Amino acid sequence: MKLFALFALGLQRNSFDASRRATFMRSSAMTPAPSSSVTASALRPDTSSKPLSVAFLVNDFPLLSESFVINQAVGLIERGHTVDIYTLHNLQPGESAVKHRDVERHRLLDRTHYAITIPEDRSLRVLKALALLVANFRQNPRFCWRWCKSILLGGGKNLWRLLYIAAPLLRRSHDIVHCQFGTIGLTGLALHRLGAIRGKLITTFRGFDISQGVRTRGDRVYRELFKTDARFITNCMFFERRLLKLGCDPARLTVLPSGIDCTKFTPAERVGGRRDNQFRLVTIGRLVEKKGIDTRCARSPDSRTLTRISRLGIPSSAMVRCVNPCSG
Repeated sequence: MKLFALFALGLQRNSFDASRRATFMRSSAMTPAPSSSVTASALRPDTSSKPLSVAFLVNDFPLLSESFVINQAVGLIERGHTVDIYTLHNLQPGESAVKHRDVERHRLLDRTHYAITIPEDRSLRVLKALALLVANFRQNPRFCWRWCKSILLGGGKNLWRLLYIAAPLLRRSHDIVHCQFGTIGLTGLALHRLGAIRGKLITTFRGFDISQGVRTRGDRVYRELFKTDARFITNCMFFERRLLKLGCDPARLTVLPSGIDCTKFTPAERVGGRRDNQFRLVTIGRLVEKKGIDTRCARSPDSRTLTRISRLGIPSSAMVRCVNPCSG
């Protein structure tokens, strides 16, 4: 329990003082969310407890659309903990890729370990797998024996994928392994059972994993994950209710909203009006139906004032494009 509390405190990087919060909310006409109990003093490293070694399990890194992963990693690092990031894929950013400032400031790419690419040729796949097992047997014999036994018992194609994902993990031990998204939690569970993961398993549910993921794979998709002693995090009470309905133990589920560091946003008083008398909506998000951008355009109280979305940033690993989805 104390281990999880330290970890959760590290995730609460994006807190800010009440006066600045109130100023920001008034100027932006927003309703404040429940305030965090973490104050600015919590941003200092915690010297009263032993620093944690934390592993993040993610699909790809870095992604502009998943700044919460960066924020959480930086929050833990600022408190004196060690963070390693492991990806399920081998999609490495190019030199010209747009990156979050904190990725470079905290050298997060130096802490990132990419999954090994699986050869398409079956013979090469087997030979490379044998090489990985031999190279890592001394560091983690339990995983190597369990993986070989599962293969001999006909464990299936997924075992090959798990070996190539697990290889960077086998030489390290962590206090906590944090799986970003429930779907990755299933992979984390499989790695834990094989012995690749040594540490407490924590899974964060954020949206598609308990909406589209459940619709596609059924209500029982996370049953085995919920049976373990893992801890679970979700970012709002709506998702909390969904998880409880799916069978998650309420004693092991924590609601931890994704924070925003409002010190990075300086509100300014509005002076006068726009010359073109247009209402301009600025939104940053993926162009997918669930974000509701098309609904907002269609239901404008006065379609003449909302002639277009002035700027729409679409986070991706390669670029940020500007489009006018409501024009025409």
